[in-house]
Amino acid sequence: KDVKAESRAEKNLAAIVKVGKIAVDDIEINSYNLEELELIFEEQYAKFSKDDLEKEARSLVKRVTTERLAEERRELEEQIRAAEEAGNEALENELLQKMSKILRKK
Repeated sequence: KDVKAESRAEKNLAAIVKVGKIAVDDIEINSYNLEELELIFEEQYAKFSKDDLEKEARSLVKRVTTERLAEERRELEEQIRAAEEAGNEALENELLQKMSKILRKK
């Protein structure tokens, strides 16, 4: 499986959480090189107040969640096509159910 491209929003969120010490709920923060996160924080967020950092973190959580759902949907679409081409109805139905759950999250 290909390594997913890391979005800028994910790295910015990680910088705010790890370097800016802002807590976020309901989202897993990916691991990144701390030096890189420190540079991102210094360049983009060093002059933000704590309130502004918290607002930016909430905004980034929404963006990252949307990006992750879109990526999950794209991967499922590929898997559904492959199951359909292989004639594997059981797998296709299972994947369609997963897709339905993702679409309800939006």
